[in-house]
Amino acid sequence: SAGLASAWAADSLRIPLLTTVFGEIYASPQFHRRRLREVRRIVDASRVLLSCSHHCARSLQLLGLTVPVQVVHYGVNTEVFSPEVDPKLIRARHGLTPDDHVVLYVARMVREMGLHVLLAALDRLLAGDPGTKVVIVGSSGELRLEAEAHALRHSGRVIVVPDVPQHELPHYYAAA
Repeated sequence: SAGLASAWAADSLRIPLLTTVFGEIYASPQFHRRRLREVRRIVDASRVLLSCSHHCARSLQLLGLTVPVQVVHYGVNTEVFSPEVDPKLIRARHGLTPDDHVVLYVARMVREMGLHVLLAALDRLLAGDPGTKVVIVGSSGELRLEAEAHALRHSGRVIVVPDVPQHELPHYYAAA
């Protein structure tokens, strides 16, 4: 609906429209197929289509739309996400030793963000190295309970931390 309103406003005001494709189509392709006319209207009204990843940029192809989408990767604030951030806070909080190898997932706990792929690979990943720990951080979603079930099965080796405040994320990255 926001895209349609933006397309209308851009046409009415005769201003250029830039649309960002975040990959919403992957989450509900049937919904978007039923609204293909509206999606085409937004795409046609857009002077530029942007996406933060090649994966999200390709999502329009699920609808049969082969339009150019420019990929512009998001930047990183190197003053916040810095090698100087101390990993000890998070490692101590979750019982991680300095020798543990930490695999970190940071995203919403949903299929759309690929958490199901990590969960499917956990047994093999953890079997490969007894010092490997997996930390799953992100907003709660449909896979949170499944992730927590893995954490119970792999006690101390899989850690699920839902709804982490933004200011703590640099510490999780440092811990990994």
